[in-house]
Amino acid sequence: MSGWPRPSGCRSPTLARVQAGALTVRVRHASFEQWWEPFTLGVGPAGEYLRTLSPEHRDALRGHCQRLLPAGPGETTATAWAAISLR
Repeated sequence: MSGWPRPSGCRSPTLARVQAGALTVRVRHASFEQWWEPFTLGVGPAGEYLRTLSPEHRDALRGHCQRLLPAGPGETTATAWAAISLR
């Protein structure tokens, strides 16, 4: 995408026509439980962190998150920077 800065990992002279952009994903959750459950699987940095907590600290974090999030359906949005080089 024009106007976007070239990511530092894409500044090699062997890379040409680098296109950078953002990938955005939106996930709808019917409930807090549906939002929380993936973290308990230990996937990704947040899940790995959750697995390091004692049951008491895990419960405290869960309670804190539940107080911060709306009770009903909600949506989570995540964006990652992406770049491709075309030859």
